[in-house]
Amino acid sequence: MSLEPVKCINAKFSDDGSKLMATKSNLLISVYDRRTAKEIWAFEVPNAIAAALSPNGTYFQTFQKPLAPQEKNVTLWSIEIGATVYQQSQKNMTTPVA
Repeated sequence: MSLEPVKCINAKFSDDGSKLMATKSNLLISVYDRRTAKEIWAFEVPNAIAAALSPNGTYFQTFQKPLAPQEKNVTLWSIEIGATVYQQSQKNMTTPVA
C-alpha cells in the first residue's frame, strides 16, 4: 500500500511509524494513517513556519509567525479529535542543535 504522490514542503513520520505529517504549504498540514494510507485530518494553519509531530503520533505542534503582540501563535493539535487543545504566545522559535 502506498500514498499517492503529494507535493509538500516537509514530511515526518511519528516515532512509532503509525502517522505521517505532511506540510503541504504555509497554510495546510495533513496527517495520514500509514497503515491505511488515508488522510486523517487536514489542518488549515495560516502563516505556519514550523510543525512537529509527537512521538506516538497523537498530537502535533505548530509555530506561526505572530501577526500581533501576545497573539497565541504556538498551537498543540489533537489528531484524534482534529482540533486545538492548547495555545500560547511565543515571540521566537529556536531549533535544537543535534
